[in-house]
Amino acid sequence: MFCAECGKEVKDTDYVCPNCGAPIKREEEIKTEKEKKKFFDKDKMNIPAMVACGLVILSTEMTFYRVTLLGAPMNMSMAGTPDGTIITVLAILGLLTALLGRNGLTESVGVLELLIVFAKYRAGGNAYASVAHGTGYYLFAVSSIAIIITAAKGYKEQKAKKKAKIQNK
Repeated sequence: MFCAECGKEVKDTDYVCPNCGAPIKREEEIKTEKEKKKFFDKDKMNIPAMVACGLVILSTEMTFYRVTLLGAPMNMSMAGTPDGTIITVLAILGLLTALLGRNGLTESVGVLELLIVFAKYRAGGNAYASVAHGTGYYLFAVSSIAIIITAAKGYKEQKAKKKAKIQNK
């Protein structure tokens, strides 16, 4: 082993370089420091959840529901509406949390999206008007459920890796 400061050879048992007095860092310490410094880790990134969040954003631009009022059909999207903005912001938050591997937060985003939309937008109608769900609604529903499932799976995998790492020490 060599001193990082002066380059002289040191014993494995030395904590300080006998030549220059610099503290000796062991390989394990260097690896641990590098792992701690990682803000973005490719191994933790949840790509399926990121794709599902992207599909949620796309779904707000598609026909979310069809309203037929006195026989005249209208296709409505969520784009530009307050609900559409909230869902888009949540989906972007989901993308970021999936990118950073924070699966618990990503899962929460999926649940919030589902609660907002399913509580507000129901199909139905009467003699004068009817509301039917469009493609965007179904894409949204499937994507939000996919976010929850992939985030939960990613969380479970991360937990298992952490447990295995602790057992190997």
